[in-house]
Amino acid sequence: MASTGIAECSSGDATTERECVNDGSSRGKVAVITGAGSGMAKASTMAFVREGAKVLAADISGAEQDTAAEAGDAVVPFHADVSVES
Repeated sequence: MASTGIAECSSGDATTERECVNDGSSRGKVAVITGAGSGMAKASTMAFVREGAKVLAADISGAEQDTAAEAGDAVVPFHADVSVES
């Protein structure tokens, strides 16, 4: 089912997905997100945290530290270059 950008929040009001209260759908799960220091990956990190997940936030730039500081204890920053295969 494609997302329309409109969601039913717990209050029953139709609103944008950004305005919805988290429903805890990711509680107890762990997400590993690369590029978490900026852009869509940073936004994804924040979304997973709002939904109750723990996140390993990886980035090469060092900005993963800022993302973790902004998101709180649910995020563990990890400096990594995932473009290099070992």
